[in-house]
Amino acid sequence: MKHIFKLFIVALALTGTLAALNHYDLLSKGYEIQSQPFGGAHYKKYTTTGSESVVQLPEKGLFSEVGHYEELYASWLRNQQDPEGFLQAQKNAQIECSTEGGPEYFKSLPYLVGILTLENPRLKYSAPCFKDNELSIEIVGKDIQLTHVAKQSTSLKCTDGYLYSSLVNYHVDVLVLGGKHTTTFKLSESELEHVKTTGIYIFRMCDKTINFIPDLIKTFDLFFGGLGLNPYLPIFGSKPTPKQIKANIDFIYKATGYQWRERPKEAHKVIVDIDESLFQSGDFLAITRLDGLDQIIEWGTGSHVGHCVMILKIKGETYVVESQAAWYWPRKDIQINPYKQWIKWADNAGFHVTWLPLKKEIAAKFDSDAAYKFFRTIEGVPYGYHNFLFGWIDTPHNSFPAVLAPEFLAAGFAIVEQVNPTAARSVFNMALNMRLGTQNLSVAEIAYEAAQRNITIPELMAIPEVDGWQYSDGVSYVCSALVAAMYKAGGLFGDNYVNAVEFTPRDVYDLTFFDPNPEVPENCKKLDPESPFCQIMGQYRMEFPTISTVEPYAHMNEKCQSEGPHYPRIPEGC
Repeated sequence: MKHIFKLFIVALALTGTLAALNHYDLLSKGYEIQSQPFGGAHYKKYTTTGSESVVQLPEKGLFSEVGHYEELYASWLRNQQDPEGFLQAQKNAQIECSTEGGPEYFKSLPYLVGILTLENPRLKYSAPCFKDNELSIEIVGKDIQLTHVAKQSTSLKCTDGYLYSSLVNYHVDVLVLGGKHTTTFKLSESELEHVKTTGIYIFRMCDKTINFIPDLIKTFDLFFGGLGLNPYLPIFGSKPTPKQIKANIDFIYKATGYQWRERPKEAHKVIVDIDESLFQSGDFLAITRLDGLDQIIEWGTGSHVGHCVMILKIKGETYVVESQAAWYWPRKDIQINPYKQWIKWADNAGFHVTWLPLKKEIAAKFDSDAAYKFFRTIEGVPYGYHNFLFGWIDTPHNSFPAVLAPEFLAAGFAIVEQVNPTAARSVFNMALNMRLGTQNLSVAEIAYEAAQRNITIPELMAIPEVDGWQYSDGVSYVCSALVAAMYKAGGLFGDNYVNAVEFTPRDVYDLTFFDPNPEVPENCKKLDPESPFCQIMGQYRMEFPTISTVEPYAHMNEKCQSEGPHYPRIPEGC
């Protein structure tokens, strides 16, 4: 593993370039070159009043220079060489934007302090280390100068870490000493023009600087496993690993307060054989895979479900309709599969699956022929990456976990854009371009265009997604949006106009379409007597405390807050 990482770094060195500053001139003036994890050339000198820095950012931004990977590798190597110390530091921490405690899931995310613009060039706030902070920016010639005055240190050992972002480029700095710190940014003409319009985003790291890489590594544990199709391979097989499952159970408890509970041991590896004649068209199969991705969905929305599918009966046979794009699944895109085949794939993927039947009177109203006719018009359309985030994000600032600043989504995807532009376009850029009525704009260009219209990035993200929007590869449905669209096509919403693409998994099972006390087959009940539902497979019990509590209404789920740990459905009629 170490050798592969080193070869990767050497390969990057062949393409890396360093921004041109007058190196020797700066050194002669007392500047010292700094470790620069996310930027280009960074020089700093300490003065009697604080420090002065000069930064020239690389044109390609984060991870465009070999030094970025070298630092990441060095930090990773340190943790490998001292695993006991690293594991000890992981214990007994909580997920919050705080420098207290050890490393924790997602605590490497930065918190937005504010945005400095030429119209609002000054900012005051308090930080964990330096309680009194004042920042300002001004144009000096063709450069941007940022001044940070930090006072009232709480400890001689504490530090505050910062990420400065223009959405075109980034710079990370760590304040060790108080006083006046100035940073001069050498920008291109186009980037200077961009900063004049959108400003510089000031993010403070949630955690202490020393925990940054350990935070990343602990978060990485949530996702590292179940990466292939073969159920018999460790890590790169189709099932989440025991370590990964344990980490995700721990993460959800710390993030939301919800404790997943094990089912009776005899139920752990059993697939309940359900008489398929009991299934109705429209029945909902609630799914969780303890792989990190489902848990992000659950953390963001308050759901106990990360994936969902719908039963459809065709000529007496039972099929499963779903939108799927996972690496552990044999087929991608919007698809229909026989239930007998689907349940084998579900077991192979390490799913937890629970059957939530429609109420009898709702099932009688469901027009399965009309729903199937609609399905045939979108069968084979790619999975809905374009609205993956935007069915969940309904408000500018009240739809996010405590450690995720909405503004950082833009800054984060601007970073992703440098490394994997296709992924950034698919998950973020296309949807925001759709809302602006533009095409192919980058994250920075989207921010610039939105600012011209007096719209903030969080306000832009909160604009409702609309059924029928045509992206470059067609309409876009995630799993829950497809199920809601099938219910819509089958007439279950009646005259209420809804946008199915605004439904998260929880939004679907909250509908009063479902029987909260269904008749459970005897073989299900025998395996897990405490569950009111028939759980078909899975080691941990799936629970749905809000099932069947929301009557459908027009434009539902377009303006709802989703803040943990209780995730109240507010405001009324949202």
